[in-house]
Amino acid sequence: MKFDSPMIILKNIEKSKKFYQNVLKQTIKTDLKSYLIWSGDFSMMSQEQWQEATGLSPYKTARCNSFELYFEEEDYDDFILHLNNYEGISYVHRTKEFPWGQRGMRFYDIDNHIIEVAESMTSVAKRFLTLGYSIDETAEKIMFPREFVEECSTLNR
Repeated sequence: MKFDSPMIILKNIEKSKKFYQNVLKQTIKTDLKSYLIWSGDFSMMSQEQWQEATGLSPYKTARCNSFELYFEEEDYDDFILHLNNYEGISYVHRTKEFPWGQRGMRFYDIDNHIIEVAESMTSVAKRFLTLGYSIDETAEKIMFPREFVEECSTLNR
């Protein structure tokens, strides 16, 4: 058996589709109107389709704060500028730098699912190397193996 993808249930699939396309720059692989598969290998189903498939009553859109979709961005600073173009984003927290050096933020989508967007660990390693940290210092700071940092050091900065 192989895990395929997470699926979230949506109150309004058309509004959510626009949010994920415009705000998170995602592209749809398959659009079955009440069911979407995104290029990032996650899927969405309309609340009505979910009810029909499961017999369960509609979910509530309260913030349960126990699940999130995680996205990585190579150019985090550019994403922040992009996100600033959208009014009404409800943040769990704005950008913060975590102890391992990665910057990230969390906010809610239209149906109150938590979205995390963080810079990729490759970007983090390259940032520290550009700041003058050695390979060993970077590996220690970001808590990744030295081999990973060495590979990042050979990538086009």
